[in-house]
Amino acid sequence: VKPRPAEVDAWRPSFGPCCSVENFRPDFNSTALSPWNKSAAKVFVEAFMRSDIPEAHGADPESVRSLFVSRLRSMREDIRRSADSPMKRLIAQRNRRRERKKWIFKLNSAQLYYRRIEAARSYPETERFIRILREYGIDGMSSDESDHEHNGTGHYQYRVKLVRWRNPGATQCFRILDCLHRNRKFRPTRRARPGSQPHQRLVSNLVSDRPPVPRLSVGMYDARWLRSQPQWMMHDLQPLETGDPVDFSHHISAIE
Repeated sequence: VKPRPAEVDAWRPSFGPCCSVENFRPDFNSTALSPWNKSAAKVFVEAFMRSDIPEAHGADPESVRSLFVSRLRSMREDIRRSADSPMKRLIAQRNRRRERKKWIFKLNSAQLYYRRIEAARSYPETERFIRILREYGIDGMSSDESDHEHNGTGHYQYRVKLVRWRNPGATQCFRILDCLHRNRKFRPTRRARPGSQPHQRLVSNLVSDRPPVPRLSVGMYDARWLRSQPQWMMHDLQPLETGDPVDFSHHISAIE
């Protein structure tokens, strides 16, 4: 029988144990470390240490108490989940899915960023792109969307979303670096080197909904896009007037 809320509220440690082994009643409406449940844990530990089961011989009372508290927390969580309405469970499931998607998105962006850094270091002609990459940062990378189809090789294709706020010159530079990365992943025989395959990123007309990275040099933004922004957006962006033009020029010979 579960303890009544009024009974739990009225109970004090000075009254003695909150329950007995024969009438063991933890309170699932309170935290595992509430006064009532601390008393219940003490009753459980003392009964366990006096029992004849093999596990009780030489057991550490504090370890037994910790196991009881952990199990009580787990049971409280199970009860809470079972009590949730179908709508609440659906919302929680969607939130978990959304958080997982955000985490995967962030991970993919980070991998893309560091792949491009390594590719830029491969040739003297592209080393200057490292500064551009570092200023854009991970949040300035293009986002991908899976086609959920593959090109007959067993590998998924990904459509690259357009980043309208970013200088178009940066997109061209990044495509060069992506080509360099793919070239470095294959031997002259065109067989993949050990490790994960670089997924195929296809140009598309999809537009990224990622917010622009603030406080970049003015030249890092698309000039037409920047001129069309309202005052409140410019206040949030705070583009930096460095006076130094950004050099996005590149030499195709670097990847030949």
